[in-house]
Amino acid sequence: MGPRLAVSPQQLRVLVPPLVATSYKGSSGKVGVVGGCFEYTGAPFYAALTALKLGADLSHVFCDEAAAVPLKSYSPELIVHGCLRGAPEVDLAEVARQADEVSKWFPALTALVVGPGLGRDATMQAVAALLLERAVRASLPTRYCTPAQSCCSHSNLPRPAPNPPPPTRGARLAAVRYRRRRAAARPWTLARD
Repeated sequence: MGPRLAVSPQQLRVLVPPLVATSYKGSSGKVGVVGGCFEYTGAPFYAALTALKLGADLSHVFCDEAAAVPLKSYSPELIVHGCLRGAPEVDLAEVARQADEVSKWFPALTALVVGPGLGRDATMQAVAALLLERAVRASLPTRYCTPAQSCCSHSNLPRPAPNPPPPTRGARLAAVRYRRRRAAARPWTLARD
């Protein structure tokens, strides 16, 4: 006797898009994933691969140039763009240039995920914040995960329901929000922080 399914075959058929002659690669969705630094290549890989396994036709990963080769070697199904470059100092012209490299793909995407494997690099964080702002302005459906939450805590971006952060990162984000609220209530304390 074979395995028993918790759902019926009829319920599963609803999830699978019909195969029609007018379909083309990308007609079931094109997802962009912004993230992936030298230390963290697994998170953007799994985010992009999950999009493919759940039905998207194309999955682009926009990552640090040091993470591009490992990500390309994980799977030939992913389209990897090593167009981001971390730097210890934030150069606003470089941040804008890197954000331009990614946002030129916005018209070709149906959704954007920001943050998997982003790391704490200041330049990468600034690029992610700028991309989130541009995605909101372009009405591109956007989801961000925990590494990108710190970008949102420092800006006036809308806050969709993010994935819950791990405890240590949650405490760090709560401290940032607490300091901002306290500074708004008592601006003279900002100089002491």
